[in-house]
Amino acid sequence: MNIVYRFKRPQPMTAPEAPSRQTVRARIVKALNNPAYKFRTLSSVAEEAGLSATVVAQLLRDDKVLARTVKLVPIRAPDGRVLLTTKDRFANEATFKEKFVDFFASDRPRLADA
Repeated sequence: MNIVYRFKRPQPMTAPEAPSRQTVRARIVKALNNPAYKFRTLSSVAEEAGLSATVVAQLLRDDKVLARTVKLVPIRAPDGRVLLTTKDRFANEATFKEKFVDFFASDRPRLADA
């Protein structure tokens, strides 16, 4: 009696697909528009978007679409970190004081400070 064993051939391993730039943009903007937070730090945006802080910082520097969408808030967090939000959200939700400081700020935060 011959016994024949049939095994499935193992599927070749493939690396997981990297998300498209558009998907990553959407995740960053979604994190910035989270209604639980008015302004976000770079690390909290990265954590919610499921990305590293260096990847988010690189995209904010290099991606022109994100540059037109994201605003660096001229007021820093209590621990000194740079805060981010969307430009639309800043225009609609910022207090008079925050808009006043934004208008007259001479020492604006830079992404390199984040």
